[in-house]
Amino acid sequence: MEVTIFAGKGGVGKSTCAAAYALDKIQEKQTLLVDYDGGHSIPRVLGLKRGRDYIPNLLKETRTVPDLHLAVMDKLEFDPIAEKKKEKGDYMRSYLYQFVEDQGFIAFCDMVTEFFGVPTDIGSVSKFISLCEMYHGDIKEKKFDDMIIDVEPTAGLERLLGSTEAVCRSLINMKNTGRAAMFALGLFGWTDIKEFLKSGYIDLAEHYGERIDEFAGKIRKAKYFVICVPESSPVDEMGDVEKVIDTYGGEIVGYIINNVRGEAHEDRQISRVFKKGDAKNVPVLQIPHDQKLCSVDSKERRQALLEVGQNLFSKQSF
Repeated sequence: MEVTIFAGKGGVGKSTCAAAYALDKIQEKQTLLVDYDGGHSIPRVLGLKRGRDYIPNLLKETRTVPDLHLAVMDKLEFDPIAEKKKEKGDYMRSYLYQFVEDQGFIAFCDMVTEFFGVPTDIGSVSKFISLCEMYHGDIKEKKFDDMIIDVEPTAGLERLLGSTEAVCRSLINMKNTGRAAMFALGLFGWTDIKEFLKSGYIDLAEHYGERIDEFAGKIRKAKYFVICVPESSPVDEMGDVEKVIDTYGGEIVGYIINNVRGEAHEDRQISRVFKKGDAKNVPVLQIPHDQKLCSVDSKERRQALLEVGQNLFSKQSF
């Protein structure tokens, strides 16, 4: 399965480009489109409805666009340990019941935050773990040819790629020295960790680590399109996006300049992007301004997106 990620500054049309690419791909291949951006623009761009076409954190074939499978990823909703402690009785049992398989790592992060007062980005971790779990379930089962991911702006891309590294490293540490260390902390007042140790998650830390590492490998080896509009700030930020991608070993296969109006003031910024393309020996694609892409008629908008996908991506080999 080939993984393609669309990245760039917020508001430049990442979702538009990802949707156009997906609509082109589904003509010939089994394709999954993942909305990993917290703004969730993909459903709006494609005119999809919650429930009918998608359910957060579930993989679903849309009814509005036949053959398009969509996964809209959100932070996992759960009751944190600090809230569960307010309940009477065996609160740990009901707390841990919220987390299945790979999600046990989310519980661990939550308990670390509560006991040590050290903030952890549980939202980003939970979203990554949810996608990882989906990868080892429905995504593998359906044998997709392509997975297309619309990510959050630059900092969100770094959180996604950083999560893969941090979770894998933490699971290795948990397997090697975690049980003894956590048991010792339990003796010194961290009573909740004793119940966590009984849950069995740590015994399977190596197994979960292998699952996460496999999925992380897919993300690290992804192909990237970096998107901008012909304005100075979005083009400047392309450099930050490139650094993130290069740091984690991704491959930029193309640059896309969206919403080109053919105005003279755009020329300098377009020239800057073409220099980037020449430096990496990859194509620079341009999407002309098209009012149909903003049409209130969702069918007209989807047709315009399909035409963008066919005109840009079908003519290139990435």
